[in-house]
Amino acid sequence: MRYIKKLKILEPNPAIVERIRRECGVSPIVARVLANRNLRNADIARRFLNPTLDNLGDPALLPDGEKAADMILSAIESGEKILIYGDYDVDGITSGALMTRFLRCLEGDAECMLPERDNGGYDLNSIAVEKAAAMDVSLIITCDCGSKAFEAVEAARNQGMKIIITDHHTVGDRLPSADAVVNPKRPDSAYFPNLAGVGVAFTLCRLIVRRAGLAEASFVRSFIDLAALGTVADMVPLLGENRVIAANGLPRMAESKKEGFRALMSSVDNKPVTSETISFFFAPRINSAGRMKTASIALDMFLTKDPAEAARLCGEITDLNEQRKECQKKIFDEAERMMLADPDFDKKKVVVLAGKNWHRGIIGIVSGNITEKYGKPSVILTNTGDADLWVGSARSINTFSLVKALGDMKELFVRFGGHSLAAGLTLHKDNIAELDRRLNEIADRELTEADVEAVINLDAELEPSDCTFDLVNELKTLEPFGTSNPEPLFLLRNARIVETRIFKDSHLSMTLDVPGGGFLKAIAFRKADAAAELGIEAGSRADICFNLRINEWNGNANVQLNVEDIRLSEQ
Repeated sequence: MRYIKKLKILEPNPAIVERIRRECGVSPIVARVLANRNLRNADIARRFLNPTLDNLGDPALLPDGEKAADMILSAIESGEKILIYGDYDVDGITSGALMTRFLRCLEGDAECMLPERDNGGYDLNSIAVEKAAAMDVSLIITCDCGSKAFEAVEAARNQGMKIIITDHHTVGDRLPSADAVVNPKRPDSAYFPNLAGVGVAFTLCRLIVRRAGLAEASFVRSFIDLAALGTVADMVPLLGENRVIAANGLPRMAESKKEGFRALMSSVDNKPVTSETISFFFAPRINSAGRMKTASIALDMFLTKDPAEAARLCGEITDLNEQRKECQKKIFDEAERMMLADPDFDKKKVVVLAGKNWHRGIIGIVSGNITEKYGKPSVILTNTGDADLWVGSARSINTFSLVKALGDMKELFVRFGGHSLAAGLTLHKDNIAELDRRLNEIADRELTEADVEAVINLDAELEPSDCTFDLVNELKTLEPFGTSNPEPLFLLRNARIVETRIFKDSHLSMTLDVPGGGFLKAIAFRKADAAAELGIEAGSRADICFNLRINEWNGNANVQLNVEDIRLSEQ
């Protein structure tokens, strides 16, 4: 069954669009796209269009930043053993790699450890504290975790260790009793609040550089590649400081001296790195290490200075990613069948599904797939080694805060954490039905039917004559694309299809007639079956949702529509 989404053309304030067009010197279409990104005036739009390193914030504004920086410098000077403790996703891996490599550059005795999904799970835990004590660690620095690790922090301090939390996740009513809690989401923070975990680590290291009297520009050049990779992969809003980090860090990956990046670049034939490269190639491979085996494989790839070892590790995570794809499809198909078999599915605003022996490392992706396809928040659960305990991953929509909703029923959980759009949780089996009931009860109060309707948001309706090289090149100035700055998506209505061709079994190539003369090429990846189901063929007229690209082949270049959705026109 093909789930049909509603098309919605965004309607920004015409006065703001005109002001941006006039004062920023952009085309009306690009001005409209900028207004759709909530860039409320021309000054903000200009900063968006020019994300220079000068727009990085003052790291001294990080809460507990100066205290943490001084503690780290003192520990290095005293020759203390430092343990960096990250997370098993791309953000945590790049955070840990960045902090570890940087402290080693300062001749610090630093090691990095990452958690295991099936042994302790996310966040600083008692297992990690015991290992740190056995290693004779004096200082633990968390990266991308720790803001709610109250028991583990107490355990570390009771064993005489100092601890610095660096994190970006939502804080609760109280902070852990660490020596420093560096988190821009603290209520008392004056720093840009939406950094990824690696952004926090990067900013703290900038402060260490300043307090050590070193050259900040040199540090930024050396480490912004890792900061950009983690920032884009963690899907934080690519606005403000995150946009600065991403825009300046993506080009650095191609020229990085880190062997891990060289191996990754080789795996994509050294093509220019865009946010799409990270989202579709780098991040899935890196994440697959932690999902399918151990995140330490990816961490070691970023820490090694041996090119052969980096290439070997890159090959291993590539193989793990292929295994992940197969497992993900199997779980998604099972979950979707279970969901659509529920007679109350259409009435529910939140999807809660529990399946035995679903891979713990994959359920978060499946939750994201369900939410993206059906427009509803979702929780996907699976059993653990303890038959009574189930773990879940949840993904949400912009109008429904997961962490707030879960906080309203925290007595149901052994543990939970996350932020508005993504969360993880552990609970007893007997509480799953109550979780379903109460989440939907909250959603019924807070969400309208329109909130949970699967919608494709479009930046503008275009005519075929609008689809030019000039527009494609101008749209490139809005890169890098990502959360809160999606690649512009347009609508072409009533396009006449003059030719279709299926290639590689699942992809559809189309030639579209341009009134007044000429043709446009359109490519619909993995949509050949859906198009056939709808009866789309040569001679059909279709409404097409698309991104604009330039396709280069055999020395020729042409404007191409990259099709996101297609349906027969209503006539």
